[in-house]
Amino acid sequence: MNSQTPSIQTARWAVLAMFFINGALFANWVARIPQIQAKLALSEGELGLVLLGIAVGVLVALSLAGGLIARYGSRAVTTAGALLLCLLLPPLALMPNAVTLWLNLFVFGAAMSTMDVAMNAQGVDVERRLGQAVMSSFHAAFSIGGFVGAGIGAAMATFSIGPLLHFATVAIGFLALTGLLSRWLLPRESDPHTDGPGAVFQLPPRILWPLGAVAFCAAIGEGSMADWSGVYLKSVVGTGAGAAAFGFAAFSLTMTLGRLLGDNLTMRFEPARLVQSGGILAAVGLTLAIIQPQLVPSLLGFAAVGAGM
Repeated sequence: MNSQTPSIQTARWAVLAMFFINGALFANWVARIPQIQAKLALSEGELGLVLLGIAVGVLVALSLAGGLIARYGSRAVTTAGALLLCLLLPPLALMPNAVTLWLNLFVFGAAMSTMDVAMNAQGVDVERRLGQAVMSSFHAAFSIGGFVGAGIGAAMATFSIGPLLHFATVAIGFLALTGLLSRWLLPRESDPHTDGPGAVFQLPPRILWPLGAVAFCAAIGEGSMADWSGVYLKSVVGTGAGAAAFGFAAFSLTMTLGRLLGDNLTMRFEPARLVQSGGILAAVGLTLAIIQPQLVPSLLGFAAVGAGM
């Protein structure tokens, strides 16, 4: 190991922190969706179309991220994705209409997805070199970031701090943190995903398509919690802006706990049974939130969705 190569434990903490940053940046945006909706006077239908920008950006980037990692290395792509997310967050508060917000969210979603794939590639390399299962702990760090980010958003909304100042403050902090952490990620020469230039656009082999379908369903559930939990609490349940942000926080908290236990659970139980049980629990939680549109039952329902997911 040369002097510029971080130790595997240092790299592990750096990857954990990158997962945290990704989740926190996204959650800070999610926490202020109700205020952005009110500012632009968007109906629920219009808001749904606007939020689709993130999903489209994610899908486009997913087909390109593997090739970018093969060409430039997962450390560079992870760092670039984090920096771009930080730079894109404040403008979300400045968009004057639905069209410009959609375009910004499209790029935001693409950056988030690209960073996601790259930091998972870092996680695979760390796990391989450690010789033990740690991937679920990385995903837990993402959820912890989501919980912390939602909490920051709730606090900012409670104290009537506008989205622009909120987003700018968060972006500056995470820009500095990303710059510090990037040197501790595993360099390209130790990344198993970068053997050759590779094609930028790649489709997964057919054997992975069923798993992709399961992941697609899970992504719909997670995206629904991110995009609509705050709106649901504010518009249907009738909470204030601060309390509305706790919907995603409740979801993130239980998802974090589940991911912290995930590595042990997958060693004790059949993965297929875990997938089935988790799906049922998430469905029950969502049903509870719908049939009991009050603050406590809704938060419990969102928490059950997080645990199941």
